[in-house]
Amino acid sequence: MNKQIDIHAYQPELAHHFDTINRQWVESMFTVEPLDDAMLKDPEAFIINKGGYIWFAQHPELGIVGTCALCKHGDGIFELTKMGVLE
Repeated sequence: MNKQIDIHAYQPELAHHFDTINRQWVESMFTVEPLDDAMLKDPEAFIINKGGYIWFAQHPELGIVGTCALCKHGDGIFELTKMGVLE
């Protein structure tokens, strides 16, 4: 199996992976809180449009397998806010 992982910047058509992967990780250990739910459903409004970033890890055979996000809090100030990989 090819083990190369490609990293892709946020694109609207990948948003559902952000929700699915993060939700799976959070629900395996915690409860999805209302703010988390809103952020997972609309990452553009909560992260991208505020100057943040989202990346996706893509395996050539398995597809999108991971994601992470940085929320912008000020000039040069970012918080690693959401991250996860599929089981």
